[in-house]
Amino acid sequence: MRRRRTRVRRPNAAQYDLGILYDKGLGLARDPIEAVIWYQSAADQNQPIAQSRLGMVYLAGGPVPRNPGEAVRWLRRAAEQGVPDAQAALASLYERGEGIARSNKSAYGWYSLAGNAGIAEAHEAQSRLAESLSSPELDEAEAWTAKLAVQIAALASACSPPPAMARARWTGLSASKRPRRSAAMSRMSECRSMALPAVPCSTGCAPRPPDRRPRRNHDGGIGYSPPRSEP
Repeated sequence: MRRRRTRVRRPNAAQYDLGILYDKGLGLARDPIEAVIWYQSAADQNQPIAQSRLGMVYLAGGPVPRNPGEAVRWLRRAAEQGVPDAQAALASLYERGEGIARSNKSAYGWYSLAGNAGIAEAHEAQSRLAESLSSPELDEAEAWTAKLAVQIAALASACSPPPAMARARWTGLSASKRPRRSAAMSRMSECRSMALPAVPCSTGCAPRPPDRRPRRNHDGGIGYSPPRSEP
């Protein structure tokens, strides 16, 4: 008797989905603050779409105070994992020098990747920016873009689930034939430790400590839990 295949969504994806339901008021009373809390929970677990969404929230403000530096932090993590909307938004921040040091080279590179992924506005912005660059600057930007694309491809490869593990999960192999879970966990640990070279931030871009998560205040607003004390 063949086992029925059951696709199990990862917990962080479910947390992002719950954030969307609260954000849009789909089947639940609309609650933007609760949505941000769930976005944050998923983003902390390296869910790229949640990271992109959280970055957009910090960029626009509303349920949380507007914070371009925090927006850069989350948009960059999502952009590094290949989210086109995050790449386009990050490019715009680089071009304006908002939340991070201005860099036409970085803006050009991120616009290029987002444009190649189908974001028409990013392609137009890349062409406009190219016209303002000198020939040496454009050559440097093109070289940097090619290097960036290679780094992102390597990061995406490291973050992909091991094929053998995926096959075992969906085909119901016996426990003795499944790949060791420790190998998969080691791979995910490697993924989390990988990052593109850091770029110095402008004033106000210092990242919020990861153990301070959004929470609801007694007055119904949003605040942050205090840092955990060291043991």
